[in-house]
Amino acid sequence: APLSLLIGLLVLGIASIAQAQDEAIHDEVRAMRDRAIAAFEAHDVNALFTELDDRILFTAMNNETVAGKEALTAYYDRMMDGSAGLVSDLQVTFETDALATLLAGNEAAVATGSVVSAFKMRAGPEFTVPLRWTATLSRDSGSWKIVALHFSANIFDNPIDSALRRYLWLMLAAALAVGLVVGFVLRRRRG
Repeated sequence: APLSLLIGLLVLGIASIAQAQDEAIHDEVRAMRDRAIAAFEAHDVNALFTELDDRILFTAMNNETVAGKEALTAYYDRMMDGSAGLVSDLQVTFETDALATLLAGNEAAVATGSVVSAFKMRAGPEFTVPLRWTATLSRDSGSWKIVALHFSANIFDNPIDSALRRYLWLMLAAALAVGLVVGFVLRRRRG
């Protein structure tokens, strides 16, 4: 009985150490996530890029995929920077689903969540889109970096689709009204 008690205590001690190590790793991941989100919300590209791996793979909600920081910089400049950028402002609210899933001997992790993105387009329209995100992280030399980041929107139920449907119904109603007026005028001229 004393041997089984000793083995039980040893197993509990090892489990407690492993749990504490996992918690410490999750704290590191949370700290990196918080820095990345703060940099994104502040539109501080330099601070954000320090949280990214040099080989970053990024898939935006327009389905464009870029690889590497140089390509991501070009994408950001084209979409957000200066007077030529498509988007004049972007406000986001990130939520994480759960603790990241640790992989590869706790040297990699995958995290998922949602984000509400409020876009202000340079051409004038403003809309808010709920998105989903998935991030793959890698720990290299004790530092966590984002290796891949993917955003997606629900193509079947989103504000852009709803606005387009309203616009099409409005155009259909306008065409019907014009058709009725033209028909009425032509009928009066003949009659």
